Order: sequence, then C-alpha cells, then structure tokens
Amino acid sequence: MFVSYNSLLQKGRNLARVHITTEHPLSYHEMPVIVHEDGTVVDWLSWIGLDYQVEKLEYEEKRMILDRILADEKDRILLDRTMLDRILENMLDRILENEEDRMLLEKMLDSKKVR
Repeated sequence: MFVSYNSLLQKGRNLARVHITTEHPLSYHEMPVIVHEDGTVVDWLSWIGLDYQVEKLEYEEKRMILDRILADEKDRILLDRTMLDRILENMLDRILENEEDRMLLEKMLDSKKVR
C-alpha cells in the first residue's frame, strides 16, 4: 500500500510504501500493524500526528483491513476509535471510487450480516 504523510523535516507530504502484517513483533493477538519498508511500525500517534493518508491499497490489503474491521466485537473494542475513524474515512473514500472495490465491500458486508 502507499501512504502519504506530513514530514517533520521538510515541507510537503512524503509518499511511502508500507504493508500491513500480523507477522511483526508489535502485532498483538494477530492485530495487524502498518510497517514501512525499513521495518518501522506506524503507531497511532504518528498516524494522527503526521496526518497519514492511504493513497493506494492492494486487493489483499483491502481484504485484510475489512476482515479485521468486521471481526467480532472484542476485536473492534481493541482498535483505537480515533485511529479507526481516520483510517476508515480515508480508506472508504478511496474504496468507493472503484466499482470493483465497492462490490467487494458489499459482498463482505453481506457475508458478515452487518446491520
């Protein structure tokens, strides 16, 4: 996935390739973490403070995020609401731009019977 964020050292936004994984030591109970190519994890303070925005998601990453969001209630409670709201707002804006992605979201919501 590609993200952009505000730089502390230079003006403007940086573009970076990151990936979502549960195979990192900071992943807790299979909670996915976002990791830069150099292995640095993007924590929720950095995500908010540096105004991270998802610019492009790969299919597998979209699937992983939606699976986690739609998981059972205990998992949803573990997610920090502020971070979740910011990620969702940015991600859904981009998902709903693409017909194929919109159909994937609808299919997943139907399969989870979300009300």
